[in-house]
Amino acid sequence: MSAGREYFLLLLLQIKLRVRSGSAGKPRPLHTFAVGLAVVYMVVAVSFLEVFMLGPLFTAAKTLDDMALQAGGLTLANALFGYALFLVMAMCLVLGTVTLLSIVFFAKDTEVFAAFPLRQGNVFASKFTICYLAELGFSLFLLAPAAGTYAHYVGVPGSFWPRLAFAALLLPVLPLAFAALVALPLTAVFGRMRRRGLVGAAAGMLAVAALVAGQMWFSASLSRLFLGDALLELLNGNKGFITSSLGAFPPLLWLTRAVFDGGLGALGAAALYVAVTVAALLCALAVSRAGYYKAALAHAEAAKRRAAAAVFLPAAKRSVTKAVFVKEWKSLLRSPVFALNSLTGVVVFPVMIAVSAVGGSSYAVVFEQLAQYGVPEPMLWMTLSAVLGFVASINPAASTVFSREGRGLDQIRALPLTPAEQLRGRMLCFHSIGVGGVLLSFAAMLLMPLDKGIIALSAFTGLGISFAATEISAVPDCAAPKTRWSSDTEAMKQNFNSLLGMIYAFAMLPLLLGLGYTVTFFAPLELAACAVVLLSLAAARGARAWNVWLTAKMLDG
Repeated sequence: MSAGREYFLLLLLQIKLRVRSGSAGKPRPLHTFAVGLAVVYMVVAVSFLEVFMLGPLFTAAKTLDDMALQAGGLTLANALFGYALFLVMAMCLVLGTVTLLSIVFFAKDTEVFAAFPLRQGNVFASKFTICYLAELGFSLFLLAPAAGTYAHYVGVPGSFWPRLAFAALLLPVLPLAFAALVALPLTAVFGRMRRRGLVGAAAGMLAVAALVAGQMWFSASLSRLFLGDALLELLNGNKGFITSSLGAFPPLLWLTRAVFDGGLGALGAAALYVAVTVAALLCALAVSRAGYYKAALAHAEAAKRRAAAAVFLPAAKRSVTKAVFVKEWKSLLRSPVFALNSLTGVVVFPVMIAVSAVGGSSYAVVFEQLAQYGVPEPMLWMTLSAVLGFVASINPAASTVFSREGRGLDQIRALPLTPAEQLRGRMLCFHSIGVGGVLLSFAAMLLMPLDKGIIALSAFTGLGISFAATEISAVPDCAAPKTRWSSDTEAMKQNFNSLLGMIYAFAMLPLLLGLGYTVTFFAPLELAACAVVLLSLAAARGARAWNVWLTAKMLDG
């Protein structure tokens, strides 16, 4: 069989496996309806947020471009859209790395493919294509509102849309190829480590740090574009600083020129970007043909050795709750995908808050103005509490409480434990994640030049909200877990229950804080905070009772 035919057959098999995995189980019309509502909610929310943030920036950029003396070349509005492309590329790098690790390196079907006379390069390429399709959908999801906003506020020629389609198709390839080149040699080493989950999570944290650094570069570039000598250069007709700013990352400059330049300049920039992208992709494919199985199977062999050794380890005497709690943490840390998705929020949001609060950030100016001119304490308390509640609501571990068991759910059913005992230790693990995120975010908020008493009161409120958010996030998975999956990414990142759990938690936030803000009209702020915490604890108690009932029904089914 030719290599090309083998690749396409493997790609078709990968697609069929994922379609069957996603449609497995009994039809659940209510679940499907809730998923549809969640998707619509996310599309509307992201679109509104991008229009709200980018609309004024594009308007200001167009005004300055109209005032500039020099015509032709990249404009300020073009540069802003180029920075949007960079942010999407950075997100594809971070999220695509997680998807790549799960589907390409840590999938359970790799051993099956290795047993057949299949070219390992084609197996890698078929899995890489699945990752590309997933990240392509994500980049289109982010780019479409930004492009619509740009077209509305700045205006575009007809050639803009096919050029943008070209850029969107190629945008995820370079980050994924770079991630594959790094992951291929490192996975062979990490797979043999005893604590590979922790090592993988630590590597993910470094990627998050790189994303935050990119955000700081983005903010600094925006400040340079709109403030200081660069603005004077633009008004005087000198646009060289725009090219030099985008040129800090040459592929970004080429891609931006391919979208906005005219004539041979656009063709030359597109050719350069395509050449670099194809070269990176070919390098990744070449490395995979030599060592893909060695890298991917190292993980599976290490997991088997640990499982075999664990049979002979005597079980320590401990309470049921403690045993389930420890087991749940081990389950999260055994997989880099589980660990990264579950723990990244605990790190990334505090880091983002800290970066936004320190001097040099564009957000720091806003905080300084709030401190200087003052803001009503109830409004400040509600805003900070909403931020902490948002941090606590993103808890993928809780919203996949039983899905991560996979086919091992039958063993869970056989255990002599009540549904309440099954949940108690698990939810304690998830509460530790939510509380940890709130406390670290509170520590980062202390860097803000705001009233420390209000920040402490917001942290108290956020802790109460975190208990309710964690319990409510688990509701969809307790009702109908996704147990048929072939990779860790399908169990968590590509699990609709994970999205639904976050939507349920997000929907609770305005209700609790809205009631608390209403209390401030006739009672002290401290009493309003206590009211929100009591309501949150009551909601958490009710959600726990509901989860126990749903778990009992699910385990008996």
